[in-house]
Amino acid sequence: MNDFACVGGKLSGFYNFQILDAESKRIKRETGWFSNLITNHGLDRILRASLIAPYCRVGVGSSAPNVNNLQLDQQIASTSSRVSEVYGATSEPPYYGWYRITYEFGVGGVVGNITEVGVSESATKSDLFSRALIVDSAGNPTAVAVQADEILQVVYECRAYPNTDDVPFDLQVGNTIHSGVWRPAYITNGNYWGGNILGYRGSGRNSIYLGLHNGAIGPITGYPSGTRAMESSGEPLRFDGAPYLRTNHKFGLNVANLSGGITSALYYPFNSSYGGIIGAYQCSFDPPISKDNTRILTLQMQHSWDRR
Repeated sequence: MNDFACVGGKLSGFYNFQILDAESKRIKRETGWFSNLITNHGLDRILRASLIAPYCRVGVGSSAPNVNNLQLDQQIASTSSRVSEVYGATSEPPYYGWYRITYEFGVGGVVGNITEVGVSESATKSDLFSRALIVDSAGNPTAVAVQADEILQVVYECRAYPNTDDVPFDLQVGNTIHSGVWRPAYITNGNYWGGNILGYRGSGRNSIYLGLHNGAIGPITGYPSGTRAMESSGEPLRFDGAPYLRTNHKFGLNVANLSGGITSALYYPFNSSYGGIIGAYQCSFDPPISKDNTRILTLQMQHSWDRR
C-alpha cells in the first residue's frame, strides 16, 4: 500500500443574533457577526455525523470559551427549529466554502439577557460543536436582551478555508519515487466546499472517490485533464480525537491502465450532491505512475482539518 497525505482545510465559525417583532417578523435589532471557538469535540465530529449542529443553545454564562467545552456555562434554552439552511462558496479571494443555519426560538422561547451561545448534536448532552460569548463591535462581552413578545433567531455560519498554495510531496510506488504537488480543486463550487461542512449528505462517508488521470493538473477552480479512471473508497479509517480520516483506494488489474501513465489525480466526494470529504483536491505525479493489467495499485489518502 502506498500512503500520501491530502492537504486539508481550516475551519472557522461566526454567529449573528437577530431579534424579530413577533407580528411583522421584521428584524428589530441584531448583533452583527462575531466569531466562535470550534471545540475539540467539534473537530472530532467532522465527517462522523450526518448532522453535527441540528441544535442551537443559549445561556447566561460568562467564562471564556475553551477547546474542551462540551456544555454552555448556564444554559437556559435550546431549539432544533431551523428555518433556513444554505451553503455556497466565494468566487474570489479569500476563498472559502460556507454552510449557514438560521435557528429560531419562538415567542417566549427565550426571555432575558443572553450572553453565550453554542451549536450541538443534541439539546442537553455534552456535545458542543462550538461555543462563543456574545461580544460587541469592539470585541467586549455583552448581552442580548430578548423580551417575552419577541422572536430570537440565531444565525450560525461555518466556513472551510482551503490552502491555495501548492504543497509538494514524494510518493514511492514500487522502486520509483514520484514527486508532485497537492492543490485544491473546484474551489468556487459550493457543493464541494460548503455542503459537507456541518454533516455529510446523501450516502455520506462511503462516497469518497479517487480519480486517476493521464492529463495535467488543473487550476484551483478546475480539475485534472485527460482520461479518468475512478475507484470508490471503502469505509474511511478514523481514530477518536484525530481530526482526519484515511481512505483506501484499490485499482484492480483492468483499471487505470492509462495511456502515457498516471500523471494526476482528483480526490473528491462521489458527486456534488453527496458528502464524503470537505472540498475536492488534485495532485500531480512526476514521473507518471506506470500501470498495466499485471499490476494492482492501492493508494491510501489522508484528509485533515483544523481550526483557522
